[in-house]
Amino acid sequence: MDVIAYHGYDCQFNCTDEREKYDLIAKLAAKHPDRPFWMTEICYAYNGDDPNCTSAATLKYCVDYPPNASLAPPLPRRDFADGATWGHRIVREMQAGASGWIYWNLLLDTHGGPFNLSPSHGDPTGNYQHPVIVVDPASSDFHPTGLFYFLAHFSRFVRPGSVRLGTRELAIPDGVSAVAFAAEPVVEAAKKNATVLQLVNRGDTEERVAVCSGGHVAEVVLPAVSITTAQWE
Repeated sequence: MDVIAYHGYDCQFNCTDEREKYDLIAKLAAKHPDRPFWMTEICYAYNGDDPNCTSAATLKYCVDYPPNASLAPPLPRRDFADGATWGHRIVREMQAGASGWIYWNLLLDTHGGPFNLSPSHGDPTGNYQHPVIVVDPASSDFHPTGLFYFLAHFSRFVRPGSVRLGTRELAIPDGVSAVAFAAEPVVEAAKKNATVLQLVNRGDTEERVAVCSGGHVAEVVLPAVSITTAQWE
């Protein structure tokens, strides 16, 4: 066995025990230090036949987007703010020991489809989902979602061969999460590996954090609902 893979659906929507879920992944990864861990599937989806996602009273039991659009935005989502949810998840997955993160849908149409129904898997009648990029079949236009831009920060700066570095989050705002890597040089002329720090701010206000490394301290301004990449040699 070359890789241990897992899915992220148990902590998808309105997750109150998020820290516990990631701790379980970290404990499992610690038991198998010679095997890479990959999160290989996660996405937003409508579960049209889920009776628990039809009212505000049962919203806390939902694990996917409810079919009632008044409780959550319709799919697919194009708002940039949605990307902060996924950026935070990537950070937490990496902190827990994952070395790969794969979203389920790259391209879908403006209705969150097309989709296949599998009776053996009990698929709902309308299995609409959320992609990285929305494509309009009528015009061939495409629209990157917020998830696209947050993923781009990781895929551009955290290249294969990078190694996650231990970090400590001290007095960090609730909506901010961070993960650091010793990364391959992005510029060929660089003589040393770079340290790459990904900072996600899910909050709706600007935050300022102090980044400490090797005896140096720098203040980083994090705009509301954003991802910021810091890199230094």
